[in-house]
Amino acid sequence: MVRDFGDLESARAWRQQLEEAGIDAALTSDWPLDEFGRGDIALRVPPGRWSAAEEALDPDDD
Repeated sequence: MVRDFGDLESARAWRQQLEEAGIDAALTSDWPLDEFGRGDIALRVPPGRWSAAEEALDPDDD
């Protein structure tokens, strides 16, 4: 897991950023989201790609 999110819109935006950087990513949740797309959402990447994902998401690493 790379990050947790409370809403689907934010989680999708971060997943898209990773995919644009060439890193496969998926959103998961242990529980159904509410009608507003809120809940406990995890952004996940394949094993061994965590550090590359963190680099791609860290705006201070320019």
